[in-house]
Amino acid sequence: ALKPSAFDSLGLPVTLLKGTVEQIEFEIPWKALQSSPVVVKIKNVAVLLGPNTKQQDALRTVSKLQAERRARLDNDLLSRKRALSAKNDSNPSFLTNLITSILNNLVIKVEGIHIRYEDSLSPAHPFACGLVLESFEVQTTDSEYQAIPFHKDLTTLYKRIALIHLGFYWQSDQPAAPDRPLLDQAGTAASLDDDDYVLRPLSFEGIHIRY
Repeated sequence: ALKPSAFDSLGLPVTLLKGTVEQIEFEIPWKALQSSPVVVKIKNVAVLLGPNTKQQDALRTVSKLQAERRARLDNDLLSRKRALSAKNDSNPSFLTNLITSILNNLVIKVEGIHIRYEDSLSPAHPFACGLVLESFEVQTTDSEYQAIPFHKDLTTLYKRIALIHLGFYWQSDQPAAPDRPLLDQAGTAASLDDDDYVLRPLSFEGIHIRY
């Protein structure tokens, strides 16, 4: 389960009422990190948001100070990293090559996403809206969409990006119901009718190319 305070320090106009991730799985080929993909699988992500009606000025002030402090530290670390990188550009380290290989071969698979916002500020006509996604996948392929591991002899990196059944919906006169399930047992959005969709679920698949 996601912590209800997950968004508090961001100063957003919404707050997290409920959030769950059913499964996160990593497949790591420890003996072949430079030639085989690291696979990240995430299943059934359900997030329920509501309006943030609390006064959080003090928290936001503290958060702002923390953000400024983190920014200074990040700038310092970035300066040091650039200096070290410039020094080692002519002889890339094993760790740098390893990280690059892992990122080039990284496979991400997400199944079942429902992000819903329920309004409680308009009692006469409350509404709900949200985003649903059946699956999302990013994978290294060749130019023919066939999955292959990327290796140093290849000059072009292809990434297949697939969005399956992405939709947006709006429900008018919908009282808030925090206990309503967001995903059914099959991982699809629950309690939605075809007429609720502003954008009916559509699918997209494309190739991102990097030289």
